[in-house]
Amino acid sequence: MVAEGPASQRRKILVAVDGSDGSELAAEAAHRLFGDSAEYVLINVDVGSSTPLGDPLVAGSVPGSVSSGSAWPVSASSGSESRRLMDAVAEHAQLDHPGTLSATGDAAAAIMDAAHEHAVDMIVVGVHDRSWFSRLFDRSTGRHIVGSSDVPVLAVRHGHQTTSPTVHADGLLVMVATDGSAASLDAARTAWRIFGPQARYEVVHVAPERPDPNADATGFAGPLIDDEEADEIERETLVNADAVVAETAQAIGPVPITETVVTGDPVRRLCDRAEEAQADVLVIGSSGLSGVLHVLLGSISEHVLARCEVPVLVVPADSRR
Repeated sequence: MVAEGPASQRRKILVAVDGSDGSELAAEAAHRLFGDSAEYVLINVDVGSSTPLGDPLVAGSVPGSVSSGSAWPVSASSGSESRRLMDAVAEHAQLDHPGTLSATGDAAAAIMDAAHEHAVDMIVVGVHDRSWFSRLFDRSTGRHIVGSSDVPVLAVRHGHQTTSPTVHADGLLVMVATDGSAASLDAARTAWRIFGPQARYEVVHVAPERPDPNADATGFAGPLIDDEEADEIERETLVNADAVVAETAQAIGPVPITETVVTGDPVRRLCDRAEEAQADVLVIGSSGLSGVLHVLLGSISEHVLARCEVPVLVVPADSRR
């Protein structure tokens, strides 16, 4: 569980490894954010060696690995390949003697079980771009974890390039997205507890653009609102946006915080702002959508993952850390 005080204990971070470049990038991003002060555990799941459903599961590990009561047993051959993959990721990301854990079965379930078993502060995954049509039939492990985990998930989009393992001289820039919801406020508090007072913070809210009086006009009825009414709606929207940003900033902590309001499409504007400011991480609350609704519509957080070049920390909607 995340510490109650800001960054008051060594963080425990579970990094999912699948042998792809995305795993290396995800581990590298985590190391850049948390450095050598964190405790890293790498997990690799052999999805081709599932234990039959209903059979008892026995704890197992490869030599030198972290043993988990929820881990599936692994064969010597799969254990050797698993260790090779995790060693390669550890070397690439410059992780110093991380713990390792091997399992078989459903990858997302095994990773989330391990997160609970080892009481980690967050899960780190690489994610890949997928269209809405693809998500109907095959959700990637990373996206499944983001949508289902009750532990914060740091997601690094495949193709994201970390610049340097060295933290900015003036500290990490943590950007917190907010819409004024309880999930947003919880995400802000979680950001504070994870990154603490040594980081810099910017709170960003994306407000609707000024309504166009002619957008819904017809040849018979004409515009539904006039320019004066459109201006008034815009003023009220921006006043509300300023209040949302201020409330979220207050939830973070007693540090100087940049408050930013932009207008337009939420996903595009959030990602543009994060990239423009060169944020080290974008923190966003999960909408909590599930089932068919989530598959068809997704959520702001999931669409951000597909678009954003900055690592995204997704805080579950029911997080109480």
